[in-house]
Amino acid sequence: MNKNNVDKKEIDISFKIAGIDCAECSAQLEKSIKTLPGVNSAKINFAASKLDLKISGSTDLDNIKKQIETWGYTAEEAITSKTAVFIIQEMDCNDEVEIVNNKLAKLPDIINFKINLMSQKLNVEYASDKISADDIIAALAQVKLTATFVKGQKRDEQKAWWQNSKIIFLALSGGITLLTFILQYLGLPAGIAAFAYALAIIIGGYHPAKAGLAALKVYSLNINTLLVVAAIGAGILGLWEEGALLVFVFSLGAVLESYAVDKARGSIRALMELAPGQALVKRDCGEIEIPVEEIRLDDLVIVKPGEKIPVDGMVAAGSSTVDQSPITGESMPITKKSGDKVYAATINQRGALEIKVTKLAKDSTLSKIIHLVEEAQTKKASYQRFGDKFGRLYTPIMFGLALCVAVIPPLFFGQPFTPWLYRSLVVLVVSCSCGIVLSIPVSVLAAISNAARNGILVKGGVYLEALGSVKVVAFDKTGTLTIGKPQVTDID
Repeated sequence: MNKNNVDKKEIDISFKIAGIDCAECSAQLEKSIKTLPGVNSAKINFAASKLDLKISGSTDLDNIKKQIETWGYTAEEAITSKTAVFIIQEMDCNDEVEIVNNKLAKLPDIINFKINLMSQKLNVEYASDKISADDIIAALAQVKLTATFVKGQKRDEQKAWWQNSKIIFLALSGGITLLTFILQYLGLPAGIAAFAYALAIIIGGYHPAKAGLAALKVYSLNINTLLVVAAIGAGILGLWEEGALLVFVFSLGAVLESYAVDKARGSIRALMELAPGQALVKRDCGEIEIPVEEIRLDDLVIVKPGEKIPVDGMVAAGSSTVDQSPITGESMPITKKSGDKVYAATINQRGALEIKVTKLAKDSTLSKIIHLVEEAQTKKASYQRFGDKFGRLYTPIMFGLALCVAVIPPLFFGQPFTPWLYRSLVVLVVSCSCGIVLSIPVSVLAAISNAARNGILVKGGVYLEALGSVKVVAFDKTGTLTIGKPQVTDID
């Protein structure tokens, strides 16, 4: 910790102790530290040379270090880290990824983090004795991003279109623009038309302006900033109709991009939905149906004929045939009896089974497959790395180019300012890069997820890219035979 004193709540803290090589000495040191004011508990892990403390009050950490040094050892505060996973619903484009990158990079207590745009997941390793998951959520809220802490394997809930504010705002903006455009031909006064177009700009530009402001808070520029500047410029020039059309077309493009990404994410959702969300469990109080996330090790799960098996486990009672093709790819059902292993997402066919749980839902074979697919998305192909780099450089370059178009002709060639300002706005309008940056990860995600649904695990875009130059493919059928015992089936 950076401060010598800590607040009144109890916290956990650890020290690495160099030079401790005597078990008896470590016990004596532990006993002496327990006598220090503010130390609620102390435990030395002799094998790991580590001291774990629970301290409260205005505990003086220097006093603890001095106590250790009086025994002839040196103490260095160890970083106590935790890993948390968050879902960021607004993360639909590389612009939001850059905002998250810039924000978290400035937090000193973040040890490491990984962003997965396609699954909207943020994995953060942080110093848990200094900040909490709530602090990370609050930091992202400062840049207008809503992060939700994920516990276990989250099942994505797909929102209906009327629950998507981007679609609602797009419809309102487009409706006002179209209605005003028609009424103009019927004699609508210019002042009222300008007000209506301005209202359409405000409604349609709400989400882009929000994202652009978030980028500016972390000293970054993105495509949303381009749109806001272009819309403001259109208003300054009195081009309200053009400004409203610009905002509508941009917002329409953003919604279509979100739709394309969500369709690709649907492949991950399909994998998650292979296993049921509820399970019938036999407890002391009888048979109860509970979410699979609440199932404990050694629970007895009852699976009736025709139902999917919810967890990995071992058959405790009953016998049946099980279709394991969703997990193993085996084409024939397999007979299962007492003592045999079964997997989540496989289908029980004939008899009822009682299954003893051997793995929690988050540790099941299916969860590992989903994790592999999500991890594969973070291994970027060279084209994808180029796309990300291009997106970071492109927006500032286009800003600079638009500024040059607006300023250089009037200043150096005596040209009128207004038409060149208009041309500079045109440059901003046509310079949307989001689709370019998104095209590669969306394609990679779709390919990886579709392959996973067909029993093929690809460990990243880099390997998909390499397939383009493959000349020969060798297949090994080991492990896919259901029984592996040849038998006579026909005699001619």
